[in-house]
Amino acid sequence: MLTPVEPLNLVELLPPLSSELIALLRSVRRPQWLEQTVCTGWAVRDVTAHLLDTALRDLSIKRDRMAPRLPDAPITNAAELAAHVNRLNAEWVVAARRISPNLLVDMLELVEKQMYAFYKSLPPEGAAVLSLPWSGARSIPVWLDVARIYVERWTHQQHIRMALGAPLLVERRWLFPVFDTLVRALPDIYQIVREPQNTTLTLRITGEAGGEWSLVKRASGWRLYSGAADAPQALLEIEQDMAWRLMTRAVSPQTCRACAVIHGDQSLGLQLLMMCATLYG
Repeated sequence: MLTPVEPLNLVELLPPLSSELIALLRSVRRPQWLEQTVCTGWAVRDVTAHLLDTALRDLSIKRDRMAPRLPDAPITNAAELAAHVNRLNAEWVVAARRISPNLLVDMLELVEKQMYAFYKSLPPEGAAVLSLPWSGARSIPVWLDVARIYVERWTHQQHIRMALGAPLLVERRWLFPVFDTLVRALPDIYQIVREPQNTTLTLRITGEAGGEWSLVKRASGWRLYSGAADAPQALLEIEQDMAWRLMTRAVSPQTCRACAVIHGDQSLGLQLLMMCATLYG
């Protein structure tokens, strides 16, 4: 049975997610800070610094209403926007290499507590303050902004854990909200896809933290629902460990395709798999 997706309320997951990270980082030995992560060119200390950076920027712009740094030249497309954001990220990471790991962790713990208090104080259905107001992005509700923040911070914590060989946070409590957030981007991504009205695609993620979602083409555009359709044109089935890696760009679509199962129209199912690889970021 298909039901419209409901707003998410993930703000209460931010403190325990932060606690898991801080406890892990407090246990890291000096040589381990230089272990390389899947983020090209970034070691554990760099990903930690990036998490501090994004939290500081969030609070500065959204809570304290500080004007964000403008790009050197007008942004005219998505590639230029990505380049500007990547440049900001890289500048901070390089500068933060002057900071000791102990100080990084102390500051991260302090700032993440303030970040939780800020988002906790906001009405979930209210309009979120845009971190890049000049980018042309449309306004989103606070609950979706919080969900995106949760996904980013969970993902980078996974990167740190993988580099250190630490247990991953893949229990349903942590992982299902990641899936349930990322699939919210599918209707927007699919607006460029022209299919007959009532075309239905179902994504099934198997495992304890998995779930089912269906994308249906309506007269007004693509709509997302919870649950599996009775007779979708295509059903894509992916195991949860491969699914989160695909959705956060930790594996390629080609790697995922080797173990994914597509029922029904193979081209539509493969297209859905490729779209799932673009959900993060």
